[in-house]
Amino acid sequence: MRFKKQKQTLITSFFSAINGIKYAIFSQRNLKIQVLLSFILYLLAFLFNIDQLEWIILVLSTLFLISAEIFNSSIECLVDLVTNKNKIRAKLTKDMAAGAVLVSSIQMVIITILLFYSRFVTLLSEGVYTFWK
Repeated sequence: MRFKKQKQTLITSFFSAINGIKYAIFSQRNLKIQVLLSFILYLLAFLFNIDQLEWIILVLSTLFLISAEIFNSSIECLVDLVTNKNKIRAKLTKDMAAGAVLVSSIQMVIITILLFYSRFVTLLSEGVYTFWK
């Protein structure tokens, strides 16, 4: 039996992708935390008036982390769909996907420290009023 593949337009593909992102954000606790922390970092970047290259690095890094988490969640869903037993390969697949998120998270922490550490040190040593004067 052959299934007819429904032809998707560019717009329906776009809305399917948006639905996938919404589902991931509302169903995955870690993704909610990462999105919230990304917005906090964007707010700090705005307050510290980082330059254009730093903005590019920050945005690309946060989007990479969020993408890794969405891939991790989709891999976990797929593994759960195709296996109903507790198999070692299923566990290893999930662990490797989670490992990719961990690597992305470590990268994000390093970038955050590099972008904001000196600014926080200056802020604490000079005081808030002097820093934003």
